[in-house]
Amino acid sequence: SLLRAKKTLAGKDPEFEANIYEQIGNEYFKQGNNEKALMNYREAASILSKTFGKGSVKAMSAEENVATVLMDDEKFAEAAAKYELSLAIKSKALGEYNPQLIDLYSNYGNALCNMRSYEKAGDVYEKCLQIIEKENIADTRLDVFYNNYGLYCKTIGDYKSALTYTEKSLNAKQKIYGKESAKYASTLNNLGTIYDKLGNFNKSAECFEQAELIMAQAASGNVEAISEIYINKGNLYNRLGQNELALTYYNKALEVKTEKNNASDKKLAPIYNNIGTVSQNIEDYRLAQYYFKKSLD
Repeated sequence: SLLRAKKTLAGKDPEFEANIYEQIGNEYFKQGNNEKALMNYREAASILSKTFGKGSVKAMSAEENVATVLMDDEKFAEAAAKYELSLAIKSKALGEYNPQLIDLYSNYGNALCNMRSYEKAGDVYEKCLQIIEKENIADTRLDVFYNNYGLYCKTIGDYKSALTYTEKSLNAKQKIYGKESAKYASTLNNLGTIYDKLGNFNKSAECFEQAELIMAQAASGNVEAISEIYINKGNLYNRLGQNELALTYYNKALEVKTEKNNASDKKLAPIYNNIGTVSQNIEDYRLAQYYFKKSLD
């Protein structure tokens, strides 16, 4: 097992030992155990820093794994700082326009976007576009960029570009993971939100339905992904004035989310607010008041 290998190799082969910690971190991250994933990723980074130097390319790659968990924990500023440092070191070692840096640029741009530093994020994504123009890179190698750039375009209101790049991401994921994968379903969900913004509600509903079916089979335990689909379906039906269906999906999202989070967790506030809004629409003012109050607690 990985744990047995970790004990056996302790101090004997630092790079291989760091790799074992990384693999253990990967398993915990897949399970949604971010605390233990972070602990193992940090141990891997520490070993590589001591072995190759704190500013080495290998140590920076390990720090990027740490940043991935920080992003999932919504600690965007901490993640951005790690991506920025890694970029500074790797661009010196590999060259500013090296295709190997596209995922790193893309992840840094995503962190900046989540911090609402849209102008800076745009500059980072522009660097990716320049690399793509210069190099002949397979679509499958550009999946992370397509996905993150699509999200960025949606955030700044450029929905046509968002549609183009999210469709590219979907095609890349189909080639890499297959149509029955959770990653494919997650991108379908993103695509549905863009069609929603463009006013193509039938296409949006179709994407959400497909995503829900795939995710239910492919990602048991992927609470955040499934709840996000339910929320998006609720938002769509809310916009269409189908209040009962909107409530159904908001309540499904709440049920799934509370399996992982405490009922008073701040992550649940948007769902409480959505349920309150729909309750108000159907003139159930007592229920609306209850959920609006919970969203503020």
